[in-house]
Amino acid sequence: MLPTAWRSCRTQRQGQGRMRLKFPLLQLLLLGAPGLSSLVLGIDKHPINPLTSSLFISSTVHNGRSTARDLRLFSTATRSSLSVASIKLKVCQLAALTDRGKLQDPLVSDEGLYAAERETMVSLLELLIAKGRERKQAMSPVLLEGEWELVYSTKQLFRSSPFFQAIERAYADPTKSELFFKLHELQTCSWGASQIGRVAQTIDLQAQTLLSSFDTVLFPLTTIPLIGWFKLLPTFGGRVDSLADGLTVSESSQGTALRLEYAVAKTSFKRLAGLKTMPLLGAWLENKQFPTKEAWNLLPWNWSGPGPRCLVEVVYLDEDFRIVREGGGEDGGRSGATLFTRGR
Repeated sequence: MLPTAWRSCRTQRQGQGRMRLKFPLLQLLLLGAPGLSSLVLGIDKHPINPLTSSLFISSTVHNGRSTARDLRLFSTATRSSLSVASIKLKVCQLAALTDRGKLQDPLVSDEGLYAAERETMVSLLELLIAKGRERKQAMSPVLLEGEWELVYSTKQLFRSSPFFQAIERAYADPTKSELFFKLHELQTCSWGASQIGRVAQTIDLQAQTLLSSFDTVLFPLTTIPLIGWFKLLPTFGGRVDSLADGLTVSESSQGTALRLEYAVAKTSFKRLAGLKTMPLLGAWLENKQFPTKEAWNLLPWNWSGPGPRCLVEVVYLDEDFRIVREGGGEDGGRSGATLFTRGR
């Protein structure tokens, strides 16, 4: 028998045999009824997931999964009725489902794993950006200050680092840069050799710096396939910090975003609490500052370039959410979007 709260949910006939469900998402989550999230109602042969439908009009489900049709069901009325808080909640849910977007990587599955969820996430982010513009209030650079944690990206997580942003800009050719990042990912992540943990950025407007931090875990699980019952190698790792300086903040020409420009300066490695460092190499690397900018400029193919400079656009910003697009919009949006939330 359905919970009383669900039976009392108001419905409204809409279109041809479709229903619009009005029910607070948080109230459904608090009910805690077993299997409630997988409950499906059949209405005119169009099954509707009640949990999803609290955010979308007539969100159809096939084989238990939302389809890309969700994207086309954002009517004007729905857009205006969705609150920023409800959009953020759904965004965080999808970010967790896809492991910050990593499971949507084409290298993980060329069959389009979680493709519908990716499209839904992109649509939600665009909707959130539109909501921000509806406020008709300029984004305050002051809100950039502080620590931010990466929770979702439409591309590889490591590409949010200023070091890789500079590489992408230096190539000036999406085909070549994509190939480089693909090879880098295959070599560093093959056989589960390494995993990316927490990714964070700290922005200091007074010092004009952006500090990017990556927690890296090496050999998390190694064993002999099928017969192994113990780890072959101990787990190592640490935190890689990339410091960018010369940070400048300006408003985009359309006045709809904040343009951040900076240059990679130094890279360092730090010990991470609860994780061993690699013998010999780890101790030698620890707390050393490597002059990335100077090394970059020594390479012959970089002599005529602008140096390891980066350009990004912040297209949404409030007290706890920041959506970033690399390339400052110069690539027509090919570089995707990265979502950060206010750090701890």
